[in-house]
This record gives sequence, C-alpha cells and structure tokens, in this order.
Amino acid sequence: MKTIGQFAKENDVTVKTLHHYEKMDLINPASVDEETGYRYYKDDQSLDLKIVLFMKDLGFSLSEIKKVLKEEYDEKSLLDFIVFKRKQANQDIDATSARLFKLDKMKSILEENDEQIPLKELIRLSESTLFTGTYGRGEFVEQAERAFHQARKEGSPLCVIQMDLDHFHQVNQTHGYEVGDVVLKRTQDEIVQVLQESSYETLMQRKGGDEFTVIAKCKAIQVSNLTTKILNRVVGIDYSDVAEELKVSITAGIAILGKHNKSYADLQHEATIKLYEAKRNRR
Repeated sequence: MKTIGQFAKENDVTVKTLHHYEKMDLINPASVDEETGYRYYKDDQSLDLKIVLFMKDLGFSLSEIKKVLKEEYDEKSLLDFIVFKRKQANQDIDATSARLFKLDKMKSILEENDEQIPLKELIRLSESTLFTGTYGRGEFVEQAERAFHQARKEGSPLCVIQMDLDHFHQVNQTHGYEVGDVVLKRTQDEIVQVLQESSYETLMQRKGGDEFTVIAKCKAIQVSNLTTKILNRVVGIDYSDVAEELKVSITAGIAILGKHNKSYADLQHEATIKLYEAKRNRR
C-alpha cells in the first residue's frame, strides 16, 4: 500500500488530481484511515489511473470516462462514441489546417507586394479567397443554440442534418488539393441551392473540411425528403471539367429534436452518431 503522496509521485500526477478523481468517483483510495484521513492506494490501481489519463489525452471528459469505466456503454455504443471523438480530433486538425492556410495566404500576399499593405486591406484580400458563404463557427453555434431554445420553448420542430463527403481524402490524394477545393465549393453551393429552393428556415455551416451541418425547422418526414434531395444533388455534380470520371457521394445522419435532447450540442452529437451508423451500414 502506498500513501497518496507516494502514489501520486510514482504516477506523475498531483495529489490534488487524485483528490479530484476521487470526488468524481473515478479512482478511489483502496483504504482510508478513519482517524487520520490518510488515503492509501494499491499498486494495481496504477493501471486504472493510466486508463483515465490515456482517455483524457484522447479528448474524453472526466464524466465521459466515468461512464466508460462504469460500463454504461455496450460495445456498439462505445464504438460510436469513439468514432465521434475521432471526428472531433479531426475537426481540431481541420481547424489548425484552416489557420495555417489563412496565415500562408496572408504571407504570400505580403511577399507578392512591394508596397506596404494596410492591415484592413490585407484582411480584405485574404477574406476574398477564404469566404465560404456559410456561417462561421461562432455565429453558427450562437444561431443554432437560439433556434434550439426557441423550438423547445414553442414546441416547434427542429432537425439537425450532419453530412460528410465519402472518402474525400482519396479525392485529394488522387486528383490533388485544387480539385479537392473545387469539390468542397461545388458541394457547398449545391447544398445551399437545395436549401434556398425549400420553404424551410435553415442554417448551414461547413465544419473544417468535408463535413456540413444543416439545421432545419421542419418535421421528420420533411427533413428526410430534404436530405434525400441534397444527397441526390451532390451525387449528380459534374466534375468532368476538372477530373474525368470523378464522382463524389455524401452520407448524412439526422437527429430530430425530442424531450431527451438537453442542448443543441446534444442534438448535434446524436446527428453525428447517426451519420457514422449510416457510413458503417453502407460499407
């Protein structure tokens, strides 16, 4: 048995961390001295701690780790959850890549011009290349949360469509990133066109790279028809001018607002799980 200080030192964590994990009911001391309150840990608890630290490093929150350790997920649900976390990690990579792209663009503009460019003009020139025609992340989330709370308050329908281009990395690898950019732009334009043709109030965001989120204020059957129309239109996009025989498909997951949804993030998470279930079924 080791004291909490010894156990913390051997596992490269702080005593404060162990107290927090105990409070979260993640890792509890093997025994506690009733008189002194001293906490003692067994050697084999190091493995439990390593599991927590490993999952935390993967981006799992402590509450999510607790659910996994308490075996509140069956194998299928755990797989879906891991896939969701992997997608979040990819989005972090996409966000970093987007920042690098913007910095490179601004750098090239400065290098290509002999005269000094005012900051406002530099940003304007950069934005003209980077503009996607959809909501930025901050504004989209704000609008999405507002729509969620309004729908809950009024009892009106609300749906989230989570879409992801199939095997998009192969497009970049086979045809190059310039063609990949064309695919993303035309996909986005086609989705926007379908939404504009509909009579529903919608919001749209392109997340990082090849993923798109749509919020639609409509009922289940209506969102199903809307999604089918989007999928068919994306499949039918012509790329013959940039790459012969290139065809691109897209998969979607739909979540419909219900009493079990406590937040917009919860509703979007459900749509993401449905998306990956659909991808798995197609494979």
